[in-house]
Amino acid sequence: MKPRHFLPIAVLALLCPRTPAADPAWWRDEATRVIENGAEENNKGPANIGQAKHMAWSALQALRALGHDQLANDIEADLVGPQPENPIKTWAAPANDTEREIQKAPLLIGQLKAIADPFYSGLHATAPAWLEAQRIINGTNHPGSIFPWTATTDDDANKAIANIGQLKAVFALQPEVLPTYDADSDGIDDWWETEFFGDLTQAGNGDYDEDGVSNVTEYFSGSNPVRAVDTTSRNLDVFNLNPF
Repeated sequence: MKPRHFLPIAVLALLCPRTPAADPAWWRDEATRVIENGAEENNKGPANIGQAKHMAWSALQALRALGHDQLANDIEADLVGPQPENPIKTWAAPANDTEREIQKAPLLIGQLKAIADPFYSGLHATAPAWLEAQRIINGTNHPGSIFPWTATTDDDANKAIANIGQLKAVFALQPEVLPTYDADSDGIDDWWETEFFGDLTQAGNGDYDEDGVSNVTEYFSGSNPVRAVDTTSRNLDVFNLNPF
């Protein structure tokens, strides 16, 4: 399910296209930019190793910028290093033309999974309700899996080339709403629960306004949990981890 043998990769490259869905704020932040303003959309175009590496590096910087240093360090320890199980060998710039060409090599589905694994494993251990809500919002939630791909291996296409849309879908996470103070461990920051409910007695997986959207999903999507919303017109930008 999780391939562990990959080419060493080095230099960082910009990821230019954008999805029709709302971009996470860190994609366009000056310090962690992975999408250039005004760039032409090309979600079905092939992704390359350098783009995936830059996306992963930027995701770590976004976590650190929001004060989640230890979480970022733990993820990076499983992501980068000379050990065979680390999918990225170094952040260092390429030393020669051969290494530069490696950055331009197509990104395989299995490589994308291996790069994403430390993020989803670390975030699941830290904030499982938050991560599940993020997958639901992004349209990448699969029953029985903490990852944005199915738990079964029957549908794996690890040697297929990943496209830019798939890379973006996997990293379409919003750490700016990652809970900081969550006394009841329901995946929602205490201040938000207190503001809308008056206390911490409402469960994250509950549905206060009975509109079919859980409280925790309303928290992450920025909607009002005490006012029912129409969910029939939602158009999630779904990218399965199978070749289009």
